[in-house]
Amino acid sequence: MIWFLLACRPDPGEPNYPDPGSWVTDTDSEFLEGPDPFVEGEERLSIGVFYEGPTTEFVEVDNTTAHFYIYEASFSVSVDSERAEGYVSDKFTLARDSWWGGGVHWDAARDLSAYNTYHLSLLSEDEVDIDLGMKAGTENKLKTSDYGFVSDGEWHHLAIPLEDFGLTLTSVEIPMILVSDTSTTGASFLVDNVYMDVQ
Repeated sequence: MIWFLLACRPDPGEPNYPDPGSWVTDTDSEFLEGPDPFVEGEERLSIGVFYEGPTTEFVEVDNTTAHFYIYEASFSVSVDSERAEGYVSDKFTLARDSWWGGGVHWDAARDLSAYNTYHLSLLSEDEVDIDLGMKAGTENKLKTSDYGFVSDGEWHHLAIPLEDFGLTLTSVEIPMILVSDTSTTGASFLVDNVYMDVQ
C-alpha cells in the first residue's frame, strides 16, 4: 500500500482553495458535534481544512506557510450542507477521466509523533476510489476502502492508525493527500471531520 507520488505527480503550482468566506460557519445551521465529540483535555490537531470543531492544535491554511493544492485542476471544491460535524462539509467534484489529487502542504515539516490516529469522514453516492496519503521524507498512501469507506450514500467515519502509513512522523511535510489513479468526470464525494488525535 505504499505509493511514491512524486514519481508521477507534477509540481502542484499555486495553492487553490476557496476563499474562507465561501465555506465558513453557516449561521442558520446548528453546530453538529460529530461522531467523536471533543472532550476537554484531549489532544486534537486540525490541519486547517475539513474540520470546524474544537482543537488543541490548529495549523491554519494561510497560503503563506501552509497551502491546499488541487493538482492540475483535477477536481473542484465547494460547500455542502450535508455534514458529519460542524456546519458544512466540502464537496469534491472530479474534473477528469484519469487520476485526480490534491493536498495540504506545509513549507516547514512538523512533528506529529504525539498523535496516533487519523480521522476523516467520507460520503459518496458515486463510485469513487479515494486514497489518503502523507509525506514525511517519502510519500505513502492508504486505501480508504481498507478502513471502511464504501460509496453507498452514507457517512463513513474512518479512524486510521498513523503507524499504518509507515512514516517517521517527527518530520511531516504533507499531512494530507487525497488522490486516486481512477476518476470519472462529474463524480463527487464529501469530506469532513478531518483531524488527528492520541486515541
